[in-house]
Amino acid sequence: GYPTKTGIVTYQDTRRGTTALTIGDDGTECWGDWKKFPALQPLPPGTLCTLATERRKDGREGLLHAEPLETNQSNLPSFAKRFETELKIPPGKRFAFAGDAFVPEWLATGIPAGSKVQALAVRSFNKSKNCLGWQVLSIQISP
Repeated sequence: GYPTKTGIVTYQDTRRGTTALTIGDDGTECWGDWKKFPALQPLPPGTLCTLATERRKDGREGLLHAEPLETNQSNLPSFAKRFETELKIPPGKRFAFAGDAFVPEWLATGIPAGSKVQALAVRSFNKSKNCLGWQVLSIQISP
């Protein structure tokens, strides 16, 4: 055995057949190949997984094991948060913000500005601002 950690699915790359998972408070990601880890393929962004990783020669984290967890509020890792807020869309833009978290265009589409939303966000490194931020993985209008 390897020590296990919690990761959260952030992105499915169907073209490459891989899943990206965030595994750390600094936004560190690792990737799982569907040929090696078929259990990752159907998982939507926001799914928590139990992972084992090892640092490879190139300094990146290599995935050794991955299996989905039952998600509830209590077992979210420190680098993820679930919250309710108002959706803000900057003038002339297609992306949005939920509180301090960035909402990509494909998630913001169809949600009117000012809507009360429930969101799940993960720590993410903002390359354009060169700092850590939050990125929304799933969002819905509050009931």
